[in-house]
Amino acid sequence: MKKLLVYFLLAGSMTIVSCSGGDSSDDIPTPIAYQFKDKWWYSVGNTTLDLYFHTNGVYESKYLYNGTTTVSNGEWQWIDQPNKIIHIYNLQNNGVDEYVGKVSGLTAHTLKMKVSFDNGGTYTDTYNYTDTNN
Repeated sequence: MKKLLVYFLLAGSMTIVSCSGGDSSDDIPTPIAYQFKDKWWYSVGNTTLDLYFHTNGVYESKYLYNGTTTVSNGEWQWIDQPNKIIHIYNLQNNGVDEYVGKVSGLTAHTLKMKVSFDNGGTYTDTYNYTDTNN
């Protein structure tokens, strides 16, 4: 009986966790939506910026080149949530004022993103990220 009670408690808590994220308009509609925000995404092979998307809409990035780290910040928001397209804007200390990103390949520990500097007209090749700095 005790094992059965533990099973129902675990199953019930997993149901609550998996259902609670779908109501927010800024969540990615996947079970791992919570793992996109509030952590650093490190560029694999240091090919581009490291990224951080705060839940409150604040954006941070940093780039290491020749031993110098350049830090940038701004804001971000979903502009097409079903297609996982985000707008990064009000950028400070960056080469551009804004850009559009198309997120794909999102897992608990990996992220892929293409970037557009012409409001989604054309995109770069895919950049790969991980949540560990390796």
